[in-house]
Amino acid sequence: GMRLQFSFDMPVLPKLDTIKEWSHQALINAGLIAAVGLVAAVWIYGRFFGSDATSMAPAAGEHASEAASPVMANIASDYNPTVDTPAVAAGAFVHPAAEVAGNITIGSDTYIGANVIVDSWAGQPMNIGSEVNIQAGTVISAQPTFVRGRIVESAFAPEHDGKFAVYIGDAVSVATGAQIRGPVAIEEGAYVGTGAVIAEATIGAGSVIEPGALVVGVAVPAGRYVAAGSHVLSQAEADSLPEIDAAYAMANTGKETVAFFKALVGASGGGTAHDSATSAPAATGEKSGGDAIAGGASSSAHE
Repeated sequence: GMRLQFSFDMPVLPKLDTIKEWSHQALINAGLIAAVGLVAAVWIYGRFFGSDATSMAPAAGEHASEAASPVMANIASDYNPTVDTPAVAAGAFVHPAAEVAGNITIGSDTYIGANVIVDSWAGQPMNIGSEVNIQAGTVISAQPTFVRGRIVESAFAPEHDGKFAVYIGDAVSVATGAQIRGPVAIEEGAYVGTGAVIAEATIGAGSVIEPGALVVGVAVPAGRYVAAGSHVLSQAEADSLPEIDAAYAMANTGKETVAFFKALVGASGGGTAHDSATSAPAATGEKSGGDAIAGGASSSAHE
């Protein structure tokens, strides 16, 4: 029978020396051809390959908070016997770019910033008190408290009758990028600095964990501070921590930070960023996509 043969030569880009010899009109023509090709490629991709992406985008006029709420239920599994949705008090503010999931209670006038993750998929329940601020990029999680029908007692913080995997009291500040891994209890008025790591520990009332500090497996007494970048890994080290007095540089940082974020939440009216008046962030100096900067507070308030 007849046999057909086809041959196809791959196009070869012109050499630079050749392009230099092109006339001005030839360069314009080449640019127009390239532009038409790019437009055609974008149309083809959108027509045949981009339908999934476009179908996931919010409809016109639909807020991101309506399309995907930052507050969500957990999933029943061997590590989570019940399905729970966070209980968020009226007046609390949860940024739409945050993720708050599971058996969590959040008090009034509390601020949950952008890209914060409060995850009780396994370790639960969690409590976040009133007038708390959890700033951008912070991650709060816990060890499993339930495994295949068995309650894991050691995964609960011993304070507050051992009821919580993570307990954060009222008027606590947790600055940008901190990591908290339960079982943990952070008592009223404590301040946790930028990038600090706290795991399996208790932080006493009014204490300060300075930026970059590591606190693991200890109970920090009330009214003490952990110096920036230092490690507290034994109870003897925790007991010998210096006390906070009027001369301490960050003595008022926690109170100033709480006051600032309480004012910000009040101006926003609570809910999510999409629900707030657009004038509120500008009036308070909030940076787009991140946590706010307290104009009147000390510069250490967001360290």
